[in-house]
Amino acid sequence: MTWQQVALLLLTALFALSFRVKNLVQRKRTGIDPYRFKKSSSPRQRFLERYGRVVSLLWFGLVVGFALAPAHMPAWGFPLFLDNMPLRYAGFVAAAGFLVGLIAAQWQMRDSWRMGLDEENRTQLVTSGLFRYVRNPVFAMILGYLGAMVLVLPCAATLLLWGMSFTGLYLQVLEEEPFLLRQHGEPYQQYLARTGRFWPRLGSQCDPRLG
Repeated sequence: MTWQQVALLLLTALFALSFRVKNLVQRKRTGIDPYRFKKSSSPRQRFLERYGRVVSLLWFGLVVGFALAPAHMPAWGFPLFLDNMPLRYAGFVAAAGFLVGLIAAQWQMRDSWRMGLDEENRTQLVTSGLFRYVRNPVFAMILGYLGAMVLVLPCAATLLLWGMSFTGLYLQVLEEEPFLLRQHGEPYQQYLARTGRFWPRLGSQCDPRLG
C-alpha cells in the first residue's frame, strides 16, 4: 500500500471521527444529543438527513475504493481525468488543513454544537473564533476538504459529489438561518449583516428570508 492510499484512509477516518468524538463528548457533558435531525418535526430536516447520509456513503465508498483498489477503479467506471502529482500533493495538504479547521470550528461551538435544528433546547450564539468571520465555518471546512479530495481524485464522480454536497449544505443553511433568527433575534440579525455564509463578507445580509 502506497503512502497515498494510507493518507486517503487516514484522512477519511479522521474526518468521520471528528464528528463522532465531538458528539460523544458533548452528549456526555451536557446530556443532550447534538444530532437533532431525527428529532425534528420538519419533513425538510428529515429529507436533508437522508440526503446527507446517501451523499456521505457515496463519498466514503468512492474514497475507500480508490484507497484499497486504485487499479480497478477505472474499470469500475471511475477513471481519473487528470493524473498530476503536484496537484495531488496540494490536495492532500489542503485536505489536512481543512480538516484541522473543521475540528477547530466544531470545538469552538462548545455546547452550542448541533447537527440539525434543535427545537427543544436553546443554544448560545457563537460569534468568536472562526465564527467571527463566517457564519458556517464547519460547512465551509467540509466543502474545502471535499474540494481538496477532488484535487486528489479528479474524476466525474468526485465533481458530482462535491456539487451534491454543496447543494445539501446550502439547503441546510437556508433552514438554519431563519431558525436562528427566531431564536436569537437582533443579535443574530446584526451577525448576519457583518458575516458571510461560507466566506468572509460573501453572503452577508440583513434578512435570511431573502435567500
